[in-house]
This record gives sequence, structure tokens and C-alpha cells, in this order.
Amino acid sequence: MKKKFIWIMVFFSAISAANAQPGFLDIKFGDSGKIIQSNAGGGTAFIQNDGKILTGSFRFFPDGKIDSGYGINGIAIIGPSATNFTLQNDSKMIFVGSVAGDNNGTDADISLQRLLPNGNPDSSFGDNSILVYDFGFREMPSVVQVAPDGKIVVAGNVTTNFSQNIICPFTARFMPDGSVDETYGQGGETIWTTGAGSDINAMLIDPNGEIIIGGAFDNGPSAFLMLRYDSKGLLDKDFGNDGVVITDLKGESSSEFIYQLALQKDGKIVAAGEGNSNLFGQKAQMTVIRYNINGSVDSAFGKEGVTFIKFDNNDHSSARSVAIQNNGKIVLSGVNYKDGKDLSWDFTLARLNADGVIDSSFGINGKQLSDFGGVEISNSVLIQADGKILSIGTQIGSIPSMIIARYLGNPTNPRPTIAQIKRWIRNHILHFEDANTNAAYYVIEKSTASNGAYVPVTKITANATTNNYSYSLPETATQSTYRIKAVNKDNSITYSSPISRSDPAIAGVASFKIYPNPAKERITVETTGTAQLRLQNSNGRVLLTQTVNGKGSIDISKLPNGIYYVVNTVNGESLKVVKE
Repeated sequence: MKKKFIWIMVFFSAISAANAQPGFLDIKFGDSGKIIQSNAGGGTAFIQNDGKILTGSFRFFPDGKIDSGYGINGIAIIGPSATNFTLQNDSKMIFVGSVAGDNNGTDADISLQRLLPNGNPDSSFGDNSILVYDFGFREMPSVVQVAPDGKIVVAGNVTTNFSQNIICPFTARFMPDGSVDETYGQGGETIWTTGAGSDINAMLIDPNGEIIIGGAFDNGPSAFLMLRYDSKGLLDKDFGNDGVVITDLKGESSSEFIYQLALQKDGKIVAAGEGNSNLFGQKAQMTVIRYNINGSVDSAFGKEGVTFIKFDNNDHSSARSVAIQNNGKIVLSGVNYKDGKDLSWDFTLARLNADGVIDSSFGINGKQLSDFGGVEISNSVLIQADGKILSIGTQIGSIPSMIIARYLGNPTNPRPTIAQIKRWIRNHILHFEDANTNAAYYVIEKSTASNGAYVPVTKITANATTNNYSYSLPETATQSTYRIKAVNKDNSITYSSPISRSDPAIAGVASFKIYPNPAKERITVETTGTAQLRLQNSNGRVLLTQTVNGKGSIDISKLPNGIYYVVNTVNGESLKVVKE
């Protein structure tokens, strides 16, 4: 019986370890890792600055509960023509779609709708929040974004000759108030007539305001297509072949399509979609290509610039969304589906390392497939502030439902132990020491608010030759609490523990020393004043506390061999101790 009990414990421990691994459903979110909202579809989504999840019609709290204060009883009233939306810098939402024009059904006009951050119509925009534009053709917009200067950019497909069904990529740009930007393209619009038959579904705008659109170039078998326009609406001759990039994977499948684009911090472009290279017969696979700034394929990524992700030899798969973590890893969501009438469509999730190689620490060998009991497709993937991953999509049926699934990820902003950033205040000067060589700069933050909110005080650039820093504090700010924010080179953030000038005796406490180190039985601690010390293990667990005035000793004879820390709780200084 005892052996059986041990094996049961091992079995459940293994399950718990698996469930804690990045890439598995977070069972603390919603109903066992998901929420299902009926009478809705899941497409583009955003995470607001306050952590709320915005899907357009609905808004959810970070834990998945619906925000009933959004719109009318939790639902925003959006025009029936809306196909996509984006966020402005002021958190207002811009929705784009098309409405029937005047030419007996052969014309379609662009419609824009703006909602306030609370989900209600913005009456200052157009006719009760809606504007309609007729450029003279049949425009079918698929994506909208806001440029750094606040202008609104729309992209999609336009039928320039209805009788011959000539469809081309187009972009259009509008001023922040919704009026047409006549300085862009031809009267506010660009049409790439060379790409007749092409299909556009993705767009990104770089910090310089240049517009990159992506989709499929259809010239028989389709191929990955990107166009880059400058701020005036002209094709950028420094990008690809006079502003055009066509990547033919030369597979037997005609399904080669970019569904979403993402911009890395170094300016490289990640294109996610589906493709085939004859490796999987006729089966399309989740495909990622990385491009250099000039539009050339980045051969250092994946295999000669391309990564294919296979979920099942007998199934098709497609990447519909891509997000880039702060550490450069690439997260993809999409769908896995079968041929013919077998409507077995499931959410897919995968993660690549920054070099395009599958991240085996994620999910099951870098991948995760989730079947929620119906025909499902994920259209959006987002990274929450704590590193958890949201996959948002639609369960298709006579009454569609939106699914938001949350998966475990790697913490993006782990709070360091007190040993990582040591800090102390003496004679109105905040001193700190950081052994982390990855820091790009530090921000001294101050809090005087009762809610504990911090505001930045000053920025200090990291110095490669020293890890000791100081900052003179105002003598009048005796009640303030400070902390050090370390912004690392990979844009991850760590914080020191708070320190206050009102802490007891903080100005008179000096550093301390420990010997012998390593030690077996006891360690001796010497201070220049009274110090309240605690001994903790490498996980931060406090093992004992002890007050030392000048000199004292700590018994470590009964502790297991390993690394420990002695921490001065008054000023945060700590020293590592090795127990042998």
C-alpha cells in the first residue's frame, strides 16, 4: 500500500509540473482555462494599459470576468459592417468596414466608426460616430491601424473592374478627425494594379510612419506578398523590388498566405501565415518567415529564413496571429484542420526561439493543440503583463461564440530577490548596487501616495565599468518611499524592494561582513551598529531572524549544504553564504 501511495503522489506531481509549464492552459482562468461568450466572434483584440482585454464588442477584466461597465450592459454597439478595429493613443477605438455604394451593388464604400474608451459612440466623429467614404471603386477593407502621428490607415482589397473581377490591394489614409488625407497617394488612396488577384489581410506601421501590408500574391499558386509605402503613399524603392516583396515557397499547395505581420525591436519583420514546401505533401502548414529591414529574407532565421510548424502529418495548419515576447521569442496562434467534410478545427499555439527554432520548453515540444468541443479557430494572440498568453478566436456554428483561452507563459517582469539589487540610504543619498550586467538603465521611482503608486524621479544609465550607483534625495522628502526599476537590454523589467527614509535608523547603518565563508558550523557577523538580520534560502524563505550589535554568530550546522543569504532588513544589504 505504501508503494502505491508513493507512485500516486509521483503521478500527480508530474501532472502538476506539466500544468505549470508554459504553453498549457491556465486552469485558474475562466472555466478551466477558457471563457466562451455566445453570440459573438473572436477576431482582433488588445490588452489595455490597465490589463483589461478588449475584443471590440466586449471588454473583460484580466481574470476573464466581463466588464459590465463597458458599452451598454457590457456590450458595445458596433455597426453591422465592421470587419476589424484598432486602438488610438487616447484609447478610443476605430472600426472599419464597408457599406453598399450607389452603383447597383457594384460599388462599396469604406465606413469608419469611432467609440469612446467606455464603449459608447463618439458623437464628435462623423454622423453619431460613423463616417462613410466613396473613392469610386468597390473597397473591401480588412485591417485598420493608427500611425504614430495619429492618422488612420486602412488596407484591404479593391475591385477596380467589376465586370472583369479585377481585384487589387489598396491602402487609404485619413486624418485623426476622420477626413481624407489628400496628401497621401492619389487623393488619399493607393492601388497596386500590378497585383491583380492578390489578397491583403495584414498591416503594420513602423515608427517612421511607413506602411507595410501583407497577404498573398495570386499568380497561379499563391505566394507571400508584402508592399511597403512611405509616408506619402509611394512604394518604397529601398524595400524588396521597388517596394514589393514576393516570396514563393515553391510548394505544391496553392495556399501561401500572410495572415499577420509583427515588427521586432531591431526593425526586422515577422510574417506569419500558412505555406508548403513539399515537405508535407499537399498539406499547408503554419509558416513563419523573417525579413530584414530592406525586405530580404533573413537567412539566419529558421532554415534559410523560414520555419514550418507541423501539428499532424494528416492535417492542415495555419498561423493566424503572431506576438513577440520581450525576450524575442515568437508566439503564434491559429488553427489545425482536416480535409473534406470533417470539420475538426482546433486552436493551435506554438512558440519559437528568437532564431526561429521551435522552443521545446513550451507546451508539448513547442506546440499546443486545444479542442474545445466544436469547430474553432484562433485569430488573435496576446501577451499579458505577467507573461501569460491569450488566444482569442471563434467557435463556428449556427450561433457563433467567442473563445478566450489563457495559457501559462514565462513571467516577463519577475520581481528580484532582495539580493539582486541592494540599496540603502545614508546622509540623504540613495545608494544601490546591482550585479546584473544586462541592465540598460535604471529609474528611481518615488511613492508618497496612499495607494502605493510610484512615479519616476530620475533616470540613470547603466555603467559597464561599475555596478554601484547613487542619487541625492531632497532633504524635505522624509516621508517618501523609493524603489529602483532596472530596465534590461531585452526590455524586461525588475524592481528592488521598497526603501523609505523613515525606516528606523536607516541613516546610521553601515555595511556588515561575514566569516568564515564557506562555513560548516557557524558564521560570525560583524556590523558597525545594531542590525536586524535574517537568514534566508535561495528561494527567499526566511529561516531565522537575529539582532546583532557590533558582533554576533549564527548557527548553520543543521542546515543542508547550499547557498543562503544574510539580509540586513534595515537597509536591504545582503551577503551570500555557502554552507558546506
